[in-house]
Amino acid sequence: MLRHKDSNVKGLQSRKHVQETHDHVQQSLLTYCINCYPQVQEKFTKLLQILPDIRQVASRGEEFLYYKHINGGAPTQTLLMEMLHAKRK
Repeated sequence: MLRHKDSNVKGLQSRKHVQETHDHVQQSLLTYCINCYPQVQEKFTKLLQILPDIRQVASRGEEFLYYKHINGGAPTQTLLMEMLHAKRK
């Protein structure tokens, strides 16, 4: 399985647990692709290849939402906003 590039996460207590969970998720995705898309030979590889694009879109979405929030264009007392603020601290 592929290893995540960023192994230096601040405050991470159990790298082994995170790696085991990462491997389990990738194995589950591989199993899903094999069982649900047997006709698409490279489905798993293609999904892994678009992950950087998905992360970039998610990051841009976070930035946009934070900008809207700072300028008063988004709700303030929501779980999503709490999560966004916690991530930025």
